[in-house]
Amino acid sequence: YYTTYDKSYRADTYFDESKTVGPASLSIFSVNDTYTTFEALANYTKTIREHSFKILAGASAEESVYRNLSGGRNTFPNNFLYELGSGDASTATNGSDLSEYALVSFFGRINYSWKDRYLLEANIRYDGSSRFAKDNRWGIFPSVSGGWRISEEDFWKESAVGDIINNLKLRASWGVLGNQNIGTYPYQQTYSLGQNYPIGNPGVLQSGARMNTFNNPDVTWETTSITDIGVDFSFFNGRFTGVFDYFYKYTSDILSSVERAGIMGRDVGQSNVGAVSNKGIEIFLTYNGNIGKDLKISVSPNFTYVKNAVEK
Repeated sequence: YYTTYDKSYRADTYFDESKTVGPASLSIFSVNDTYTTFEALANYTKTIREHSFKILAGASAEESVYRNLSGGRNTFPNNFLYELGSGDASTATNGSDLSEYALVSFFGRINYSWKDRYLLEANIRYDGSSRFAKDNRWGIFPSVSGGWRISEEDFWKESAVGDIINNLKLRASWGVLGNQNIGTYPYQQTYSLGQNYPIGNPGVLQSGARMNTFNNPDVTWETTSITDIGVDFSFFNGRFTGVFDYFYKYTSDILSSVERAGIMGRDVGQSNVGAVSNKGIEIFLTYNGNIGKDLKISVSPNFTYVKNAVEK
């Protein structure tokens, strides 16, 4: 819960016969912002001989409600009465704002291990966001990963190589996640009030409104998929360790503003219009050693190469 109350008064100030600042003015601004979260998790673990299972299921919800209220007046009887009701009612101004969004998620995970040698994990998320229209609100985002600890195989332990390379693990993963962090109401057509216009009686303005942007009701989740293939290894009882990864990341349906010609007369809301790819390798090495009996050293060089491309 976050709250703010700000009160600012500028007094009617006399400097000399030729310089006076006024009339006195008062402005008040208050905010009430609540962010509520809920999460429920269930875990289950089971071991059957050499097989190990872990299951996770859960649900979460979050909601944000932001409100503000403002008001102001000027021309006060004196500089000691600075409550809003003391000012000239004909100078009164006021305003308010309300913004809300919510996210509901259901998710699950399964881990499987056989002899701590073959490893498998699968995940799935089902997310619904108020930032999208009803037909585009929900997205399914799966992921899967697997690993093979070669150094735990009997043939490896019994070989001469196993005495040198103490740990060797191959792994691979693929997954998709969604992004909904855009404006609160990007799919709804919004209007700006106070756009008054003359019609009917000469010199009399009628209350009016206008559309600020062409919003896209079909806007939906931005998605990012990542594929990773890696190797973990260590030599000489952990004196040398290393990690090597190749990755490919592809982000599609990127939420972005659309270019438009000035002749349209208004802006265009965000749409799923872009795609970007990133691919490359990462190498992380570590050397652990001793100098004498009392000094331990660790050196960890690393290297990354990334190629970024705007695909769409």
